[in-house]
Amino acid sequence: LDEVVDERVVVIDHEHPSGHTATLPERFGATAAVNLTAVPVSKGKRSRYTPPAPKKNASSPMWVPVVMFTLLVTGTLVIILNYLGILPGEQQNRYLLLGLVQITAGFIFATVYR
Repeated sequence: LDEVVDERVVVIDHEHPSGHTATLPERFGATAAVNLTAVPVSKGKRSRYTPPAPKKNASSPMWVPVVMFTLLVTGTLVIILNYLGILPGEQQNRYLLLGLVQITAGFIFATVYR
């Protein structure tokens, strides 16, 4: 504490929050008076935040999951049957494309399902 140089000390009186004037000791080089004002008092705890009730989304009609699974399964079957050469016309790219389109449509229906 003896080595501290050129630091100012401000004493705040917590018992009397009204504004008052304080002077700093002259040994720290302060000659002017400092006007201290009271810190505003908080208004206390406010009521807790109550979030709004969650909205209930309507569930999807029964045909949505039926179409979704039908498209996914038939798309997979078309690709497998094309690979095995069971479909008419042997292996063709149009069957592969048809299966991929059906699977994609099934995924699109999956995003709609609630």
